[in-house]
Amino acid sequence: MKQPFILIHPSTLWVLLAVGVLAVAVAVLSSVLPYTFHLEALRRVPPRVFGILTSLSPPSELSSASSSSASTSASRSGPG
Repeated sequence: MKQPFILIHPSTLWVLLAVGVLAVAVAVLSSVLPYTFHLEALRRVPPRVFGILTSLSPPSELSSASSSSASTSASRSGPG
């Protein structure tokens, strides 16, 4: 009887499993942490201040995204 063909070496499977678990952990924490911080801020900060800070969030994220994309494109272009 022939043995089945294995595309992935068993030791590589553990690495892929660890990366998968890490990816799930990052995905969950990237959603849970900001939500928790917003709830804590809403409890401690006056509603008027919270509204102003929340309205400033999208422009600050946009500026950080544009600056990171600019640095990425500059590093891709290389020297000269």
